[in-house]
Amino acid sequence: MAERKPKADKADKPKSLAEAGLEQFKTREVHRSQLKGADYNPRIITDQERLKLKKALAKHGLVAPITWNERTGNIVGGHQRLSIMDALMRTSDYSMTVAVIDVEPAREKELNILLNNTASQGSFDMDKLRELFKDEAVTVEGSGFDLGDIYDMFGDQVINEREQDLKEFSDLLSGMSKAYDTISDHNRAKLDGEFFCVLTFPNRAAMLRMFDHIGVRESRYQNGELFAMKLGVPLDGEEDTPDDGEPD
Repeated sequence: MAERKPKADKADKPKSLAEAGLEQFKTREVHRSQLKGADYNPRIITDQERLKLKKALAKHGLVAPITWNERTGNIVGGHQRLSIMDALMRTSDYSMTVAVIDVEPAREKELNILLNNTASQGSFDMDKLRELFKDEAVTVEGSGFDLGDIYDMFGDQVINEREQDLKEFSDLLSGMSKAYDTISDHNRAKLDGEFFCVLTFPNRAAMLRMFDHIGVRESRYQNGELFAMKLGVPLDGEEDTPDDGEPD
């Protein structure tokens, strides 16, 4: 009769990822000055994408740590998020909790690619994503998208079910349309608006030169926040009170 092998003792099984050797980081609070951007980092971000990320992080804050290689001082994952934190803090003189690893440069580069590699991170189930966005409690900007993205992905299927977003979107388009009609009719009266303005140029060529200088795509309707970012004008914080010329 074959001898039975003794069952593995449960006590021999790892009780945590760290014990199993699968948790390769520790958390620590470090000063922002210790975190260097990796000069080889292949990830880029457009101004429009950066604006979306900034809005999302301004709402949620940083909910996952930046990954930092202590051995080289390089950021491994989180370059764009960290730059947004600098903008929100309006300084680089602060401390933060990071995920610390200690690896050789070659492995650091592999991890940098891995952490940013959409080819290994799956994709959206569009049906489930559509249902998520039908919930008006889920904000579009908080997800890193904007209404234009939602329309590109789902047409009006989702927007028509988000009454508040649809109203704001419709009001914005209506206001822009009315402003354009006014200019087209050569009405030079001042247009009062709480959150938009109209720029006029002597001719189309002058307008295109302006767009090229600022670095935005040609479009009759421009995002004022993106314009401000291109010009280096901060829009964060409380609204400014107009100067009435009176001394304090």
